Amino acid sequence: MSRWLAGLDMDAQVPANALGQVHSVFEHACNIALHEGQWLSLLDNTCASAPLAVRLDVAGGLRSLFDPGEPFSIKAGVWRTARCRGDLAGLPLFAPVQALDALPIPLIATNLDQVDTELVEWQASHPGNPSAADLTALARAMGDAIAQRHAGALDAIARQLVGNGRGLTPSGDDILIGGLAAMWRLTCLVPSMRPLLASLCSALTRMLHRTTDVSRHYLDMATRNLFVQPLDELRQCCLGQPDAEQLRGACQRALRIGGSSGFDAVTGLATTYRAALGLR
Repeated sequence: MSRWLAGLDMDAQVPANALGQVHSVFEHACNIALHEGQWLSLLDNTCASAPLAVRLDVAGGLRSLFDPGEPFSIKAGVWRTARCRGDLAGLPLFAPVQALDALPIPLIATNLDQVDTELVEWQASHPGNPSAADLTALARAMGDAIAQRHAGALDAIARQLVGNGRGLTPSGDDILIGGLAAMWRLTCLVPSMRPLLASLCSALTRMLHRTTDVSRHYLDMATRNLFVQPLDELRQCCLGQPDAEQLRGACQRALRIGGSSGFDAVTGLATTYRAALGLR
């Protein structure tokens, strides 16, 4: 008898019927490669909601439940592996934060000052995860290209960032994901972001082969304006009117994504907001 794993919530894009196999398993996440070329993640209850993911009412220990390479299926709203299964029907749906009217730029600058403070404090308290000097320089160069609205320069920097760094999701990719999160949110506030964003997304689709399978999935989602919940909430919070504790909480949740992924993504987000709004 397979073990039943209750669900907490899921993304609305999770298919009702699909075939695939387990790609990789970690303590808190199991990644599924679907035959249609899509990617699906099963997350434990310590993880935030995310696009193309199902959160399970399980506290860690996913490594003992799934094996890389084993078949996976979804049929009539029930997912199955050899040892586990779960119902998707009736689960609450994860939905991205709705875009709101942005504040005047000077008030956004105040929010970004607080984000910068959180970044400095986080780096000081996590000395084992500093950004490499070359990646820090590339993040600054990304900001310069955005400030100048120079699509060619931005695409060239993206080529240097994609796949750059160690880990399941290289730091360069995480910086780009944070930058894309900001650019998508700015397209209504700053119309000149639209052609820059379109160019970058087009360029990135040709570069996805340069990075890891997992990172390729998250970069692909970012080119479609899809982000994990903490980053999605923070990018909106920066343009809204939170109190100091609300903004700090949103920033801390985003910084806790992965090992150093959160720090790199928030760096890319803040760099892009400042560059696009002339706040550097």
